[in-house]
This record gives sequence, C-alpha cells and structure tokens, in this order.
Amino acid sequence: MLKKIKELYTKDLNFEEIMVKLEEIIVKTTKELTDDKYEVKCNVDEDLHENILGYTKSFTEVCISSNLLKEIQDKNILSLGTILMQLEYINQNYEIFIGKAGPVIMQIIKEDIILSSGDEWKSLKCAPVLTVKGDCNRTTQNVLGEYNAYKALLHILNKMNMEISKEDYSHIISKIKNDHNILLGNYYHSTVLVFDILVDFDDYFDEYIYHNPKWLKIYPQLNIEYYVDENGFVCKKDRKTLINMYEESNNSEEKEYIQYLLSKLKRERTLFKS
Repeated sequence: MLKKIKELYTKDLNFEEIMVKLEEIIVKTTKELTDDKYEVKCNVDEDLHENILGYTKSFTEVCISSNLLKEIQDKNILSLGTILMQLEYINQNYEIFIGKAGPVIMQIIKEDIILSSGDEWKSLKCAPVLTVKGDCNRTTQNVLGEYNAYKALLHILNKMNMEISKEDYSHIISKIKNDHNILLGNYYHSTVLVFDILVDFDDYFDEYIYHNPKWLKIYPQLNIEYYVDENGFVCKKDRKTLINMYEESNNSEEKEYIQYLLSKLKRERTLFKS
C-alpha cells in the first residue's frame, strides 16, 4: 500500500491514473476498517468541495472530489493528510455503529446528539455551539481525527523516505501538537455556547437528554450511563449501580467507560467539598 501511495505523489499521473490508484487505496482501507462487511464503491463527486472525501452512513460508498485529484496531481502532500483524516472518521463512525463504548467514543456520540438538536432550538435562536478551550466549531471527532491522521501522515512519510518542504513539515507538527494538547484533558468540550452564555457541556447534555429518551435507542451505548424512569425521563445512574455494572460486565470497553464515570463522580465530589 505504501508503494501505491508513494506513486501518487512521485509519478506524473493523469486524473484517470490517480483515480485508479486512489480508489484501490481507499476501498481496501475502508473494507479493512469495517471488518470487510461491505462491498465498497468509490467515485468522483463534483459537488464535494470542502469535505474532499465523503462516505455513506452504510459504509458502502466513498465519494472523492475533483479538488482532491487536482491536489494529488500537484503533489500537495497535505492532501494525503486529508484522505487519512476522512478514513479516521469512517473508523470512528463504524465503531459507534457496531456499539463500541469508551470515554472518547461516548464524547463523540454526545456531541453529535447536541449538534443534531439544532433544529429544536431554532425557534429560540439559540442553537448550541460546542467550544474547545474557546475554539468554536470543532468537535472531538474533528480533533481526534486530525490528530491520528497527521500522526499517520508523518509515519508514512518517514516510511517512504520522502522529503517535504519545511512549511509542510511545520504544518504537520503544529497540527499534532495542538490536537495533542486538547486531547490531554479528561473531556474535550468543556462548554456549550447558548444565548451567548458558556454552559458546562456535561450539565447541558444531562439537561437535554432528560427530555429526549429517543437517543438511548439510537445510541444503545448511552444506556451504560443513563436509564429511563417510570415517567419517561432520562436519569443518570448512581454510583452504586455503576459499581455493580462494572463488577458484572465482561466488556473491557464498557468497564473502561464505567471507570471513567466513577472517576468523574469522585472528582466532582472532591471539588464540591473544597
């Protein structure tokens, strides 16, 4: 696969040749990421611009923009970072689709729910905006996808022994360092902007999900942390329940998330006492 990637950025290829090689790389990688469960098709979509590379929720079709083909033809190595980033998103969404849990995946799910709730708030003109340490319009999925993609890009460039410009190298390193600093925290979006007021993300999500039990069916992983009471409202499970679940669970990812929830409860209790 490295040989095919290197050919894209070192040989003089026309659009058709680039498409053939790129399609083989993307289809093979996508099938590997989705446990080879789907017949994956790849085609050029002229309507794709900023997204560069898109895919269907069923993981059966990947669309490539003509802009991406042009960037590869121009030997813009950062376009490989874009490809790797979109493949990261496919991997993340597939893990969510098959029911995986864990602190990062659960954060991605919660952010997706909040962003999906935008229509419900239009009448109030207060669609929530997630913020990463004051940086709006980025999600954990964005940050994690970019971080893993640029780390992989650096690894591939070293493996292929390819020289790149100082500017491109600095850009890659800057992305990795910036995203790493964000990911160091226990959670990534500390606030939600509503009516120009910053609100704690966890508090906001708990309040939103309280009235929206439908999401526990759409994302079964949420049932680890929440339950629907006799009145149809969504409530958080208490410490004792979480401990019992942890002891009875045979799922390592579920146990990791329960452990994370218990650590949050302990931290919040400590903060309250101080």
